[in-house]
Amino acid sequence: MDFVGRYAKIPILELVAEGLPNREIGERLHLVEKIIKHYMTNVLQKLHVRSRVQAALLAQKRGLGEAGTHEAGTQSGAPDSGN
Repeated sequence: MDFVGRYAKIPILELVAEGLPNREIGERLHLVEKIIKHYMTNVLQKLHVRSRVQAALLAQKRGLGEAGTHEAGTQSGAPDSGN
């Protein structure tokens, strides 16, 4: 049973792993927040965890939502090393 691996291409779990709230996930995916909440309830049950934090940590351990993949995380303001 590797639910995280099977659903690695579903962006909601990846966005949760990046720490985004339901509202922002919904905005990015053009879904209403209620759909995201429903989806997360199912994810928590299938992963056998009690919180979205536990789900995010499990997803991160499997390579989803790693540091630097979130748009805000990539805008560090550091100069481009290619210059």
